[in-house]
Amino acid sequence: MIIDPEQIAAVITEIAESQIMARFGELAPDEVREKSSKTDLVTVVDEATEKELAKALRGIYPAAEVIGEEGVAASPGADRALDGDGAFWIVDPLDGTRNFVRGKREFGTIVALAVNGETRMGWIYGAPDGLSVVAEKGSGVSINNEKLASPTPAAENSQKPVGMKSAYWLKDEWRNRIPQNLDDKFAVKAGHCSAY
Repeated sequence: MIIDPEQIAAVITEIAESQIMARFGELAPDEVREKSSKTDLVTVVDEATEKELAKALRGIYPAAEVIGEEGVAASPGADRALDGDGAFWIVDPLDGTRNFVRGKREFGTIVALAVNGETRMGWIYGAPDGLSVVAEKGSGVSINNEKLASPTPAAENSQKPVGMKSAYWLKDEWRNRIPQNLDDKFAVKAGHCSAY
């Protein structure tokens, strides 16, 4: 099956705009609940977005199973299918739900396509900024349809890559170790959303 990465990016954008951004700042208290802890939230927006993405992605690639964060939370173990062969859409419909609930503009949608245990393509849509990132194995990365150039070795050595980290959820044994390793190799700031 040949997948057009830009078609998928457009689908993700459309659904994120209609499901997520349309409800940003508009949630009622009863539309938010805890999943596994007080900091692990799920909303009606997470669930509606995952449902719409699953429907659209199945329509594009019917042979691929959809493994969504909210589906796995509702049916623990559903993600075990990823251990086998086949094609899978992996979906986090609203990464940064806590930010979304609090009105912080740092949340997004993450989708990946894995085939026989190998990630082939990935998409991140930062809805608040309209930022669409597409990565395809062997083809590189584009941001809002603009291909990123590979860094030169001199550029790689002169400046640390920039990113965000969130360690609050890590087990105690890793909480100091992993962030320290990140600080050694990257210019990082605290963040609570993998999409960003």
